[in-house]
Amino acid sequence: MTRPTIVAIGGGSLRRRETEKIDQHVIGLTGSRNPRALYIPTASLDNPTYVKYFEDAYGAYGCKVDALLLYKERHDLASIEEKILSCDLVYVGGGNTLFLYNALRYHGVDTVLRRAWERGTVISGLSAGCIIWHDRGLTDSIHKKFIEMGGLGWVPRFVSPHYLREPRRRGIFQEIVEARGYEGLAIDDNCAVVYEGTAIKEVVSLGEDYGARIVRAEGGRAAVAELDKTLLEHRVEANRQRLKARLRR
Repeated sequence: MTRPTIVAIGGGSLRRRETEKIDQHVIGLTGSRNPRALYIPTASLDNPTYVKYFEDAYGAYGCKVDALLLYKERHDLASIEEKILSCDLVYVGGGNTLFLYNALRYHGVDTVLRRAWERGTVISGLSAGCIIWHDRGLTDSIHKKFIEMGGLGWVPRFVSPHYLREPRRRGIFQEIVEARGYEGLAIDDNCAVVYEGTAIKEVVSLGEDYGARIVRAEGGRAAVAELDKTLLEHRVEANRQRLKARLRR
């Protein structure tokens, strides 16, 4: 069984397939040739265009794709459990992190997702779907103003996606780390942090310019330490070959 795994993706476009190699890496972590992938687009208010982007991309990568629409459809807890607990991979899309948090808690989806994670379902997400698993995160969910908000608290860290792309976000993130004494995790677009349990297992990136770093308060100032990363150009093919070998046994 896969150990509890979270893949926190800092950003990128599914529509343009920018994160294709990260997505294929996520799929490879399931250990299945044709995994069942569940998309949760709650943060975008179940935007049908986002659902189509996910279905097109992950379908093309060999997944059996489904979506859980919490904003536009009604579900009882039993149907939610059936969808989530029967899949190999959950992907939570981007959008409004505060709305996502409230919806997951209101519908009891957070507890079902936690059960799935503890059973070995690969949990992943981009932007809002990156923040939500952590203790706290930096979001612009209220009138596009950057604020600190609480997440589901599975991973005890303060996190920010889109770190390289948004200079103002970087400054505010570092100010909060300095003021609160948090250990921060800052992730760029086109980069993902893979957790095994709550420990960082690896950082995977689509290029030398994209990465992740730990930000700590030292002497009242933010100290930034880059994390080692693996570029995915060669990793995806290696994972594919390992999976083929496993399936031949």
